[in-house]
Amino acid sequence: MMRAFWPLFLFAIAVVAAGLQLDRQSRISPDWSGLVPPPFRSFSQSQITADALPQGTPAQAVHEAERLVRLRPMEAAHLRMLAQAQFVANQEGVGVQTLQIAGRLGWRDMATQHAMLRLALAAGDDAEATRRLAAIWALSDDRAEIAPIATAVLTRKTAQVEFVRLLKVEPRWRAKIIREAPLILPPHLAQAISPDQ
Repeated sequence: MMRAFWPLFLFAIAVVAAGLQLDRQSRISPDWSGLVPPPFRSFSQSQITADALPQGTPAQAVHEAERLVRLRPMEAAHLRMLAQAQFVANQEGVGVQTLQIAGRLGWRDMATQHAMLRLALAAGDDAEATRRLAAIWALSDDRAEIAPIATAVLTRKTAQVEFVRLLKVEPRWRAKIIREAPLILPPHLAQAISPDQ
């Protein structure tokens, strides 16, 4: 009896291994994501969600993003994609809450930082806007991207004061920002955020 089940057991192991390997390969070759059967999706679900946001219906985008968050709930980027899908589906209130959770989870997702910065500016929250600006500045080497954002945030006096305070307590960001500030900011703003003023 056992001999009859042995080939089926090996076949089942081969199917599972192939599905998992295909999912893993989708990290390198995103075009393969659609080929991964749903039970084996993990890495591929991120690409499927990213494709559903601009190409799918709002309901499909929310469905795929919710599935992604169920698979990997602690990734800020995944929660940010869910928030995007919720905004597309006209679920703004839930989308803002999801985005705020994403913003608390991690600082390394640049798109989350940009979205949180826009929310902070819209709410007039200078302290939060300066924290998000500092994170974007620390993560990005694209000075052309940072310049307009930094100028928009740092034109407010309260934001300048908060940014100086932040640079004093976060030395890992300080050197890069102080070095680049004169290169990308108007002189009066670069001087205003100098911690040595």
